[in-house]
Amino acid sequence: MKSISFYLSKPFKEGVDWSDVRTLKKAGKSIAKILNDRSTTIILCLTFTGRKLIRVNTHEKIMPIYWSFDSKSVKPNMHGSLELNDRLQFLKAEVTRQYRKAITTNRNITLPQIKLLVESVLADTVPDFDRKPFIDCFKEFIEERKPQMNKLTTIKYESILNVILKWMETRNINSKHFYCDNVDEDFEFSFKNYLIEERKITNNTIAKYLESIRTFMRVARKRGIHNTAAFEDFAINRTKREVIWLDEDELGKIIKYAPTETHLKRTKLALMFMIYTGQRYLDYKKMKRRSIVVNADGTMDWELYQRKGTKTAKISIPLVKQAVDILIELGFEKMQPDDYVLPIPCNQFMNRSIKDLCEFAGIDSEVTIIRTVGSQRIEQHFKKFQVISCHTARKTWVSLSMQRGLGMDYLTSVTGHQNPKVLRASYLGLSEKARREAINDAWKEK
Repeated sequence: MKSISFYLSKPFKEGVDWSDVRTLKKAGKSIAKILNDRSTTIILCLTFTGRKLIRVNTHEKIMPIYWSFDSKSVKPNMHGSLELNDRLQFLKAEVTRQYRKAITTNRNITLPQIKLLVESVLADTVPDFDRKPFIDCFKEFIEERKPQMNKLTTIKYESILNVILKWMETRNINSKHFYCDNVDEDFEFSFKNYLIEERKITNNTIAKYLESIRTFMRVARKRGIHNTAAFEDFAINRTKREVIWLDEDELGKIIKYAPTETHLKRTKLALMFMIYTGQRYLDYKKMKRRSIVVNADGTMDWELYQRKGTKTAKISIPLVKQAVDILIELGFEKMQPDDYVLPIPCNQFMNRSIKDLCEFAGIDSEVTIIRTVGSQRIEQHFKKFQVISCHTARKTWVSLSMQRGLGMDYLTSVTGHQNPKVLRASYLGLSEKARREAINDAWKEK
């Protein structure tokens, strides 16, 4: 086979032939007036030596005004051009692949047999036992790693899988004929557009999706499922998010506030303990009396196993006096080894209670949250108590500890972060008051 290309079945109006087209082009005139004003079929043409041709109907139609006769593809100004060009390029690649397989097993294959093969490819009826579709490989990837992955990580990958299936549905892509080799720059462009235009997903979330897809593709490449590296060049853009934390004044307001409702009293104790220790919600949920170690000098440590992804590390967190006082108030000394220490409900209820507690304590300064969807910048304005959650306590511990002079090595030893840059970017908040004082001090008259 010499080449594969596409052309239109009836590109011109009745009575017009290619000699008329050549005449207009030589004169430097547009051929738009002689183009067929109705949709026409795109034909796939295989050329062999000896001027032998095979023509097959792709069952795709297009208005000739949107067809590039030079590149034999759809012009970008047509709505859906990217998807249609993707479809044509897939057909071209798949026909080539199936043709090579056919002549490898049968050197004497005839043109009629090749035409039947091509028609089968275009009708999506050619079975492919050599490689699995992308979706099947992704599902296997999730199932194989379920015993090793955190439950939330598994949910994240399953969510991404569903989003990819929705993208395929909107782009009329047959999931059985989309392979790992198709995860390239065209996929990136189309997938990003879908997430931005149709799902209104922020750039940070898109970055997480692409990072997860890249992780899967690297694993698949190591296992010999594909041999492409185009996914390594995916543009993963993040915008810095606002760090929500409680400064010294706001912490003081919560300490002074004395709730009367029982559930808010429990919420205050739990929140304060979280602020004094800087861990994640699930760590507090699983915290038992046996994990509290009383040292010979009377100090206390909390021993826990931090889990990040598939990695687990045992650490010992020194409990400051304020945290110890809370444990004493909770009566931990009388608890049995397997009793849970903190009166902490489910995450959703805990977050609602924290918001109520902070509202009543007067944590109501204005907060602006900026989200970026594609090139669009969206500002949302809240009262601070509306955006506070369990994780705010962790960010508060990091920010106040740094402000009070705790070094980065000590900070990361408690939070479990291996990369200090991640800690600074996502957890460290700056006090506007301290920043203002530092700048004024730097510029005051000497």
